[in-house]
Amino acid sequence: MNQDDSYGRLEQQIKKLNDKIFYLQDQLSLLKTGKNAHSSKQIKVPVLLAKIDVQIDLDKEVIIPYPVRSLSHVDWEMKGLTCHSPSLTNKAFVDGILKVQIYFDTVFPPYPILSVTEEIAFKKRKDFHYYYPP
Repeated sequence: MNQDDSYGRLEQQIKKLNDKIFYLQDQLSLLKTGKNAHSSKQIKVPVLLAKIDVQIDLDKEVIIPYPVRSLSHVDWEMKGLTCHSPSLTNKAFVDGILKVQIYFDTVFPPYPILSVTEEIAFKKRKDFHYYYPP
């Protein structure tokens, strides 16, 4: 899996979330105009207040227990990504775990492909600006 595939999957997830937001906004407008039999029903609508791009530089030494002839490829996956923003502040605290799997072949014949998995925890504070302040 390369970075372009990850960005593609992320863009698809963002598109699905935006579609869901537009659907919920449409349902909310129906409730406000009274065109729904359940006009007294309350719903929660997610609203995009701000958007942030976070870049994290990770510097972690991964020990490979065998002599390496060449690297085959590297897979990575985000686990437990969370973002917390205290009320009425313009700061976001992002933390999570990056799971990295490195595939390599050794210098010993028949050159088997082995892998090493490492989990790297990270934390980052990011300032941002609201699109629509709360």
